[in-house]
Amino acid sequence: MKIFEDGIYYINNSEQYIEVLDGKNILIIDFLVNNETKRYIKISCPANINYNLGIVGKNNFDIKIDILSGESCVNIKSLSFSKNKEEINGNLSINLLNKEIYSNTEIIGLCDDGGVINISGNVFIDFDSYKSEGYLNQKTVFLTDNGTSNITPTLNVSCNDVKASHGASISKLNEFDKFYICSKGIDLKSYYNLIISSYINNFNENLNNENISNKFFDYINN
Repeated sequence: MKIFEDGIYYINNSEQYIEVLDGKNILIIDFLVNNETKRYIKISCPANINYNLGIVGKNNFDIKIDILSGESCVNIKSLSFSKNKEEINGNLSINLLNKEIYSNTEIIGLCDDGGVINISGNVFIDFDSYKSEGYLNQKTVFLTDNGTSNITPTLNVSCNDVKASHGASISKLNEFDKFYICSKGIDLKSYYNLIISSYINNFNENLNNENISNKFFDYINN
């Protein structure tokens, strides 16, 4: 796939190569369902790009994003959901290869009963990428006490004149919040759906796409 103008672009599972050649405001939507995926995304023009990656079910993926054009702004948002020992294993690499690039990556995993999420996030800032900014944050939230997660954020900076940070957190649902909300007459299943919906709505906020939300809920409620 080659992108030459502004718009919303949906990536098919068979697409392995995506290049942004022109355009100022571009939204790329990628949704992986029980798949083996290898993807290379190349950004060759200065643009404001949002890449939203949804992942459900058993998946193995390797996604590499090269930002070659200076003055690009790239926001990457990933949301994954795993249950019933269906493993999500993957690597998401973002490479800043020019000056004055802004990149922010958020990788969130929701681990339901028996879920397994193992994702490595990597940000590389090249030696001549001065005045660039690269940020990476990974988080896994356990919805039950039964699940496994290994998240590994890596930041590799070869230039001094940059701003960069990375972080990781693993947490479970707040028991006090659960008790308080359920005491208001909301049953436990509805409480879980509220929590899950909040993450899906955050993922979907710049998409306003009901079909994307339905893909998550179809898997969750199956």
